[in-house]
Amino acid sequence: MITEGRMSGFVDQIDSILHFESRQVLPAFDRQIQSLCFQVNHVMDEISHKNPEWMQTTLDQQMI
Repeated sequence: MITEGRMSGFVDQIDSILHFESRQVLPAFDRQIQSLCFQVNHVMDEISHKNPEWMQTTLDQQMI
């Protein structure tokens, strides 16, 4: 959505973080997207904590 120009923001590929710029047009939508991203990150952290080998293998396969 950012690359298509539908949302303002940028991707920090080094830290794997999405930064959304605040806009008055869709503040509720922006908060929902931000909340979803935090929830996905939380799930990823939990998986990584409970099964780091699987997580690393999965991430390595995605990079191929």
